Amino acid sequence: YRLYDPDSYSLSLPAPPLEATMPLDDAFAALAWQLLGNSQRLAEQYRFNGRWKLLGEWLQQLIELRALLGSLGQAAPRATSRELREQLDALIHDWRPRIEAG
Repeated sequence: YRLYDPDSYSLSLPAPPLEATMPLDDAFAALAWQLLGNSQRLAEQYRFNGRWKLLGEWLQQLIELRALLGSLGQAAPRATSRELREQLDALIHDWRPRIEAG
């Protein structure tokens, strides 16, 4: 498991390589997986050591994932991402005031 492997303690994954010729689905998947992976690592590390700053960084990853979903425009039918967008909106709405309050 990752927490037992010292080579994988990094809290953020490297940016995915993107190219202008890359299909939209592939680029979206690469960016989304990076954001999801980062959010998971931040949540695990927060749970492990309780540093408040990590929770704010976790929320930022969710905000960026929500923005990515919203940026698709006509490239993807909004109905296909509606449920995920609503769940992210609810999480962000619930956690943002808590984190801002400190």
